[in-house]
Amino acid sequence: MPKGKYIAEVVDANIVDTKNGRGQMLKLTWVISGGDYDDRRIFQQIIVQHDSEDAMRFGRQRVKDLCDACGIREKVTDVSVFLHKPCQIDVGIEEDKGGQYDPKNIVRRIKPLIALNAPLPPKPGEKVEFNDDIPWK
Repeated sequence: MPKGKYIAEVVDANIVDTKNGRGQMLKLTWVISGGDYDDRRIFQQIIVQHDSEDAMRFGRQRVKDLCDACGIREKVTDVSVFLHKPCQIDVGIEEDKGGQYDPKNIVRRIKPLIALNAPLPPKPGEKVEFNDDIPWK
């Protein structure tokens, strides 16, 4: 699949241990919606717990991007909250430097389908205040 921006949603999400046993990662399966690559699957792994501070910082930023794209504001205790929420993903191609494996698609960035600077819709029951210059008549 060529690199580019696609609309996709997570159809499977699990927390698993890393291969080296030094942490845990969130494994996501994305499915592309529409276009020439409709129903194509892309797999992503995000570090959520690790003994390396750099890995944790990088992983936390990716989880934050995922939460922002899905409109999740509260603490995540169940990864099923990420399921079936359309997002825009930036897909890249990763080459194996050793030449042993074929190139593979990777998710480089996750963004919401709404404008990045637009406020998220209010939660049910949340009070909304209108502070605009339009007078009420």
